[in-house]
Amino acid sequence: MSLELKDLLLDRPLTLCYWELASPLTPIEAFFKREDVSNAEASFNRETEWRVLSEIREISDWVRYAEIENIILGINSVERLKEAKKLLDTLPLEKRRNIFIVYITPFFHTLDPKESFIYGANLVVSEGDLKEFGKIYRKSRTYWENLYRPFKIAKEKFKEAF
Repeated sequence: MSLELKDLLLDRPLTLCYWELASPLTPIEAFFKREDVSNAEASFNRETEWRVLSEIREISDWVRYAEIENIILGINSVERLKEAKKLLDTLPLEKRRNIFIVYITPFFHTLDPKESFIYGANLVVSEGDLKEFGKIYRKSRTYWENLYRPFKIAKEKFKEAF
């Protein structure tokens, strides 16, 4: 992968997507590109640039050069899932903490906290539930933001003190 100048000059955070599932990417892409979304979704989503990756390992390059808000991984095999987890575990903690990671697979149960924890994801979605992706994402993202809000406030106050 080679980043172009336009990639290095982005003024919005990115949503990265790796997709190998048979299901169409359309509902997720439309949600993040803010196409055909309700007013509630439009006000909920912060605008991000959308990039589809051809390989999982491209994530490392993007994290190095851009602000990443979401990583969406539509994965069809356990081996590829392990590969993705291994790569995500190498991301700098300071950056990883601010990235919302979503796994979409045919073998996960939507919103399962155990599967989310085991694979280091913020959200897991069953491939069969893609038609409800916007609602599922909003619920999970709101929970995540509320969970981390006190930490982020304390971190900012700590920075100000030093």
